[in-house]
Amino acid sequence: MSRSGDVATVVAATGASSLMLATLGLDMGSVLLVMALAPLVVAGRVDARSRRLPNRLLAAAVIPAGLAVVAAHGWTSAAALSVFLGVVAFAGPVLTLHLINPSGMGFGDVKLAVVLGLLMSGTDWRLGIAALLVASLGSALWCLVRSQSSIAFGPPLIGSLVLVLVVHRFDLPHLLGAPIRGVPS
Repeated sequence: MSRSGDVATVVAATGASSLMLATLGLDMGSVLLVMALAPLVVAGRVDARSRRLPNRLLAAAVIPAGLAVVAAHGWTSAAALSVFLGVVAFAGPVLTLHLINPSGMGFGDVKLAVVLGLLMSGTDWRLGIAALLVASLGSALWCLVRSQSSIAFGPPLIGSLVLVLVVHRFDLPHLLGAPIRGVPS
């Protein structure tokens, strides 16, 4: 990576981390979430450039992501169920696409989706479905506007995680006058 690429990556990781801390506050779960997000932003930068998601960066995010879930829910069966549902909801569709067309959806994206599903489960496992939808629609729109047939999927996945968590934190659907009713937690 060039020096300007290093600087851009550090600025992006710091910016995303600062946004998350400002949004979520400074409790232990939020700090751990940001600790998991920083290597993921760097991984997204690498993916955008080389279409590879480095295992070492994904692994660096797993421990703080898991600890964030424990900080939010404790060591309970409900927390374990939330993690399971979060990982399946986020990574299941990505894994399915990988199995159908491995050259179109790499296994690095599947591993990233597992980490992101784990991260989302600390807040609400259902947010993973929304984040996956946002990433997919955003990627499709980007390809349409830019007349591209494909893009690296890591950056949209990571960006959608941040966007959905911020929207959830500020309860923007409710603020816009459209509360979601009847949806169980």
